[in-house]
Amino acid sequence: MKKIALTSMIALGVVASAHAGAINDNPLYMPTAGTFYSVSAIETDTAFEGMGIGTAFGYGVTDQLSVEVNTSVALYDDFNEASWANIGLGAAYRALSVDNWRLDVLGALNIMGDNWYDKDYNLYTWSAGVRGGYVANDWTLAGSVVYNYTNTEMFNWGDKGFKHFDLGLAGQYLIDNNWNVVAGLNYILPTESGIDDELFAKVGVNYNFTDDMYLGVYVTRELIVDNDDKEWGLGVKFGAQF
Repeated sequence: MKKIALTSMIALGVVASAHAGAINDNPLYMPTAGTFYSVSAIETDTAFEGMGIGTAFGYGVTDQLSVEVNTSVALYDDFNEASWANIGLGAAYRALSVDNWRLDVLGALNIMGDNWYDKDYNLYTWSAGVRGGYVANDWTLAGSVVYNYTNTEMFNWGDKGFKHFDLGLAGQYLIDNNWNVVAGLNYILPTESGIDDELFAKVGVNYNFTDDMYLGVYVTRELIVDNDDKEWGLGVKFGAQF
């Protein structure tokens, strides 16, 4: 299976909405205290040789603090093979909410591998960063900087780990109370020589059935790597809060 850009799923993370209290794929979404939310996605590409299925489930501990667990399953080799690809834990703290400006502090642990729960060889990624931006009445613009450290042992902080930054830029425009469009860029910047960087673009449209439920479709594209078999990513996303 070619690499499917699960940038939406693996980086779901813990995700203010322009409509107060609504969930609508806003890049600065933060659940209110006592609110649960879930976001699930199915992704493939135009070669259609495999598929990624992922879900995130979170909870607003307070109006400023939320926690999340997320996981994904990968189908590959023309759908002949499958693996439980990852499980992750994350938290977000809203450190600033002044007028229309927002700033969140993020932290996460993600465990990846082929059926990670019964293999000796796994990848453990610790992440820490910030996310912030401006929320207007009908549009949002947000940026994020996240530092990631990956190793084959959960608590090995030695020199053998792989380090990289995730730099993100995302925006949303509300057409009306039901429809909105989103777009974003995600730049993966390794801190070591000899390892290629990556740049993913995403464009999508979402429909809100209510303030508590939406459905979205989107396309993704890797922009830096130049080869003949580079495919477009295709995805469907469903989000709800309760």
